[in-house]
Amino acid sequence: MSYQILMDSCGDLSEGMRNNEHLRMIPLQIRVGQKEWPDDGHINKQELFDEILETDVLPKSACPAPDAYLQKFDKNADRIYVITVSSALSGSYNSASLARKLWREENKGKKGQKIYIIDSKSASAGQTLLAGALMRWENKGYSEDEIRKRIKKLRRDMMTKFVLNDLTMLERSGRLNGLQAKLADAFHICPILASTDEGTICQTGQARGMKRALSAMVRAIGNENKEKKISHIVISHCGQEAGAYEVKKKLNKILPDCQIHIVETGGIASVYAGIGGIILAYA
Repeated sequence: MSYQILMDSCGDLSEGMRNNEHLRMIPLQIRVGQKEWPDDGHINKQELFDEILETDVLPKSACPAPDAYLQKFDKNADRIYVITVSSALSGSYNSASLARKLWREENKGKKGQKIYIIDSKSASAGQTLLAGALMRWENKGYSEDEIRKRIKKLRRDMMTKFVLNDLTMLERSGRLNGLQAKLADAFHICPILASTDEGTICQTGQARGMKRALSAMVRAIGNENKEKKISHIVISHCGQEAGAYEVKKKLNKILPDCQIHIVETGGIASVYAGIGGIILAYA
């Protein structure tokens, strides 16, 4: 049976995913002042960051319109999975849900076709982790019911943590006030952040310097593994490949049986993570 996976561009793709015939990306739009970029995988990130740093305007993102999903739905697929950024952070989930409703009303799909809209309650590496799991289960020939149960459990169990080297976007978005940002910059404080069960963002810790913050995050994940075995991790990085591989090396020591994949952040995730940011999703 055939399947299709659609993921909005808040998620990050490995090279293998980019070349996979079953997976398609739905781009969001990035706006900085009067300029706008489609997050289609071809953004010049340095140009984007230069534009952000030259203005005090907060970059904004616009979720895909329902028609963007409609145009990508495969009428011949038996199952279509749509993985969106957390509905608490974007309207992408609502757009995808409306697209499914319109698709069904227009009867464009094949008889018996199922469309599953999955609110990742995460972003970036979290969406990547979910997409990779769906591909594995489909390739193994799991039944529709089995996959549906597994993806619900995975989303419930999945955790997302990240460390930012640049606090500019946190400050501009209001999640960190100016005084906190200045103190963090002066003392080289890096916050350790995580997704909540509701799909929002919270701070779980901090450390002086990026290396110490990453080490603290790795230790926290190791402690979590003692209670619940972690089998898969996705590491997304924004211009921090060396740091991502160092994190992977540390994780391999404490989680030798865990499958760990490294990807680079796309446009949207890069804007909010900032240069040097590292995001981990695991379950």
